[in-house]
Amino acid sequence: MEHNIAANNFYSKKYFILFSIILSIFNIFDAMSTYYFVGSGIGTELNPIMKYVIENMGWTWFFILKSLLISFCILVLYICSFIDGRIENIRFAVLGVLGSCHLYLMLMFFHMHNIVKYLSYVHDMENNFILTLLLTF
Repeated sequence: MEHNIAANNFYSKKYFILFSIILSIFNIFDAMSTYYFVGSGIGTELNPIMKYVIENMGWTWFFILKSLLISFCILVLYICSFIDGRIENIRFAVLGVLGSCHLYLMLMFFHMHNIVKYLSYVHDMENNFILTLLLTF
């Protein structure tokens, strides 16, 4: 019985809001990483829709559309959680946002890997430059 109560507490509006905030933070980090890597020419946008937006509409529309799409999806899940007020609907909404957080978390690891890789490359280039300067004198 206690397990059921704990499960019902997990599938609540409180956790839906918490995971929605985490998802929004991940979305902002993803957008900023994309702006940094694509804008500086280090990387390319892999999402063909967002690549089209960046190339044809600009970065402002990229940020607007990226924010609106995530917000719209969160809103749809939130509205669906109110249908009939059943726990299954709230569970669906929480799991939808939590699943999205997991996907974004994998994307965050990808971005962090690229950041570390890029910083390591820059550090190696700086060391090579300093070594070249020392060897020339």
